[in-house]
Parts: sequence; structure tokens; C-alpha cells
Amino acid sequence: MLIIELGGNDGLRGLKFSQTTLNLEAILSLAIENNISVLLIGVDLPPNLGPLYNKRFQQVFESISTRYPVHYLPHFLAGVAAADKHLMQSDGIHPTAEAQPILAAKVYQSVLQILEE
Repeated sequence: MLIIELGGNDGLRGLKFSQTTLNLEAILSLAIENNISVLLIGVDLPPNLGPLYNKRFQQVFESISTRYPVHYLPHFLAGVAAADKHLMQSDGIHPTAEAQPILAAKVYQSVLQILEE
């Protein structure tokens, strides 16, 4: 099994959506060719890049999750990023140590679902 959480830095650097898509597709193609199950984790960007950019960024992951045989965990930071200011570091981008068990539980539940198939 391969867990991919890619793109947050791509978005924060303003990388072209097409490049992020190509990067994800290259990783997924290699995994699929080798019969590796994939859990793709979608990340939300901070609001400072604007709602249109964030929407288009999310569409990259949504599109890939429908075109490739992957398991998809969208909005990984939902319930963390805006839920409690103590769950995010002062940069507003990175979760704190307190948030890690919440995030780990999300991934764990997704992995269990994949293993049950």
C-alpha cells in the first residue's frame, strides 16, 4: 500500500495545476503498474491564495481520484485547520502535535477500509 499526500507545497509555491497533475499521475501510474493499492490524501490550502485557486487545486485531486483506481481521503485537515486554533501552528499551515492523533485516526480508518476489501 502507498499513501500519497502530495501537493500542499505545490500549491503554496503556486506550481501550475498541470504540473501537480503530472506529478501525481506519474506516481500513481508507477504504483498501479506494480499492483500497489493507493490511498490518495487531499489537502486544502490556506485561504490566502484565494477561493478560486483553492477550488482549482482541489479539482486536481478530485479529478485524479475519479480517473485512477485509488482510495481517496479528501479534505485531510477538515476538523483540524479551522476547528481549533490550538490544532494548527502559528503559521496557519502545519498541524500541531495535538492534531496528530486526529489526523492519524483519519488515515488509520481509511487504511482499515482498504484492507477489508
